[in-house]
Amino acid sequence: MVTAGRWLLAAAVVPLVLAGCTSGTRHVWVIELENQGYAQSFGAPSADPYLARTLLRRGALLAGYYATGHASAGNYIAQVSGQAPSLGTQADCPLWVPFPGHLAAGPYHQLLGEGCVYPAAVPTLGSQLSAAGRRWAAYLQDMGNDPGRDRTVSTARGPACGHPATGSADRTERAEPGDQYAARHDGFAFFRSVTANPAYCAAHILSFRLLPGDLARASATPAFSFLAPSLCNDGHDAPCADGTPGGGRIGAVLLSPLIRPGTVSTAPYNHYSLLRTIEDIFGLPHLGDAAMPQIKSFGTDVFS
Repeated sequence: MVTAGRWLLAAAVVPLVLAGCTSGTRHVWVIELENQGYAQSFGAPSADPYLARTLLRRGALLAGYYATGHASAGNYIAQVSGQAPSLGTQADCPLWVPFPGHLAAGPYHQLLGEGCVYPAAVPTLGSQLSAAGRRWAAYLQDMGNDPGRDRTVSTARGPACGHPATGSADRTERAEPGDQYAARHDGFAFFRSVTANPAYCAAHILSFRLLPGDLARASATPAFSFLAPSLCNDGHDAPCADGTPGGGRIGAVLLSPLIRPGTVSTAPYNHYSLLRTIEDIFGLPHLGDAAMPQIKSFGTDVFS
């Protein structure tokens, strides 16, 4: 359990997570990295010595951390909603087709059918935070550099709410010079609970350009911040995660004063564990498959 007033800092290969408390206010950052499996990230430390050496000496390695899907979209969606991959999200949603209905089944409220765009009735971590009165934002690098490519809107603070129109092809599937934003790397963009309200979307789906100002002081920093670097800066050209289409082992690193430096955990964790841990930090119920009894939050094997 993460206690109020104490710092938590975590990092993982597909998600790199930073979290903490300042002046009693809890903050969590998720910074996404792409396309490296456990062996590439931690088996060959010279490939990324900061991740595989510097950070490991300062915190804990989660050697049993797994992705929940093989392609990008399904993993990002799982992290923010607990929804399992569909055929569409497993294919990275080249066409943003809506799910055919609104029916969720089972105790973990998985949406039935196949599609890429989730109806407004399907909640996300963002929905939970808003309902709890906590601020949150997704910051996307390069979003808005070419508004025609990602359909961003112009706001007083900068470009916002960039995502393909429902039913249209995703023009951000391929990078272009000067704009390497990928909509599939923003899990929130797939949910009508975020995008159906233009003002709400513009307040929460933001350009990287706003990040320095929002980090300048604790009062300006959202309680939860999701950051997706561009295709140039997220490790995207590296090999894919090892394993089956269900998701491979990717590893994670966590840093915190609550963690003894050099800790190694072999406990099984995945993206649902990440979501569950973040929900625990903010006192929120567990969404989707994060509520399954076999899914565990990061525990005493990590936090001392």
